Amino acid sequence: MSHRQFWPTVLDFLATTWGNEPKVLRSRLRDHHTGLSRGRITHPKSGYLIIHGDDAPVSDWLEQVKERFRLISPTLCYTEHERMMGDDPQAVQLALGISLNLDTTSPSTAPSTPPASPDSNFV
Repeated sequence: MSHRQFWPTVLDFLATTWGNEPKVLRSRLRDHHTGLSRGRITHPKSGYLIIHGDDAPVSDWLEQVKERFRLISPTLCYTEHERMMGDDPQAVQLALGISLNLDTTSPSTAPSTPPASPDSNFV
């Protein structure tokens, strides 16, 4: 499932969490699927792999992911594909009426690693 396909589910969750009407939020944000930090966890033969865009709004994102998914020593893989893009983060902030305190203008300095296997699950 792609990020774009999964986005309506995220919007329904956000609407419920933030007290918005799902239909209204879907209408406002349907074309802004890169408005939140994204990533995925895969499990190739070599172990767990976290593919990320290095733009999570919290500094301890890796520890939170490791704890919630019970990962011991995952390999990290930065990819630009997982980054927030364009005006999508601003659209999400405006629609929810909040500030995510995100710096989406500076490029990541995270090193790139080889691509992951296609059998991915979204975070």
